[in-house]
Amino acid sequence: PHAGRPAVAAGAMLKPPSPGLGRRGPPRSADSSPFRDDHLCLHGGCGDGGGRRPSASCAPLPLPLPRGAGGSGQSSAFARGGQRSAESSPHAAGGFSESPEVSPFRRRKAPARCHSLPALPAPKEERAEMARFRVFAGGGRQSAGDLPISALKKAEEYGRECTKHGIVPVSLDVAAKIILKQPTSKALVGDRQVAAWCAAGLLDDQSEIKLRDADVAEEGAKALAARPLERARSLDLANNAIGAKGATALGRARMPQLEALNLSKNGLGDAAVAMLLAGLAEAEAPRLLRLSLAENQISRAGQALGNLLGVQLKLHLLDLHWNYLTGEHAHGLFKGLETNLANDGSLARLDLSWNCLGNSGATQSMQSLARALKAECPLVHLDLSYNSLRAEDCGILGAGLRDNHTLLGLHLVGNSAGVDADGFVVSGDGGGPPAA
Repeated sequence: PHAGRPAVAAGAMLKPPSPGLGRRGPPRSADSSPFRDDHLCLHGGCGDGGGRRPSASCAPLPLPLPRGAGGSGQSSAFARGGQRSAESSPHAAGGFSESPEVSPFRRRKAPARCHSLPALPAPKEERAEMARFRVFAGGGRQSAGDLPISALKKAEEYGRECTKHGIVPVSLDVAAKIILKQPTSKALVGDRQVAAWCAAGLLDDQSEIKLRDADVAEEGAKALAARPLERARSLDLANNAIGAKGATALGRARMPQLEALNLSKNGLGDAAVAMLLAGLAEAEAPRLLRLSLAENQISRAGQALGNLLGVQLKLHLLDLHWNYLTGEHAHGLFKGLETNLANDGSLARLDLSWNCLGNSGATQSMQSLARALKAECPLVHLDLSYNSLRAEDCGILGAGLRDNHTLLGLHLVGNSAGVDADGFVVSGDGGGPPAA
């Protein structure tokens, strides 16, 4: 550690520093050791006083004896191992104790090691164990024995991806849940975190991917779409901002086992929804059962929704509540519903509450819906609440339901319609605007 430092000249006189040198306040007592505050560590930073107090492992440079004090050559002021040598100490005649047990140098606990010296390398086994979990920011309940070797390799790959994207890895307990195929719940936050998981292949074996309210935007959706999620059965991206390009990429993603897709509260708009539905209609998700597009500002994508219903015959639930679908554009949706039912489709739940079906073209759309409901169809739940449907439009719907014996739940609150004592839909007293 002393390489390159000037050596002390042989035979030079070293004057002991004064008791009060380098400190504030009254001078130190005569029996105090000058090493406590006035010693300058030649290593440059081994103590806690700005490099002034030596540590137990700090070995000062050899100091010469005063002339006439006996001995020859340069004797070390301290013997190896930090022991004080009374014969070679230049301060032996200055009133300091020659006993190591009562030396004032040992009255204060010194730091464990000199910080300027390199740390000792960890044992090989410890380095290997640290390498396995160096990708995680914090510890968890999961231990090394609980994770298989394949999961540990994926974790290391995830650490490299985090370094590439400049992000901090999630903690071990959260990562272990994802690696061990347990449902995720806000474990990932942000596009770069999602991209790191996808690139490391940690979502390949997930059957349920929950990224609701996880700040996923366009790049995160693209990363999910680029990875072949062949085992994913449920993908929840609600309350994010995946954008038009992200929705388009998800529509073209290959997810052969996907059964549930939730993209509600993403503010997609008509163009993005049309691109998404075009991809889903091409049988990229042939086993799709549940699709939620609520609160996505949909107003003119009714025809794209109808095309999807005509192709995805296994679709069981379609949630479109709280959008801006008007009666004019909902006509294409109800035409697709007719096609779905004619081809032995399995749509059982349709939620169109809080839309604008009564604004324009409501009569034509209600006629299409009534034709679909006349036959024996698998639809068991229909929600048309708060659509401001007029009395004559509700009358058309009621006429179509007279011969229907499969619909179990019908919600018409917020429209000019009511239900009589026999359970039939009648116009008027529905809580909506008065009949024209």
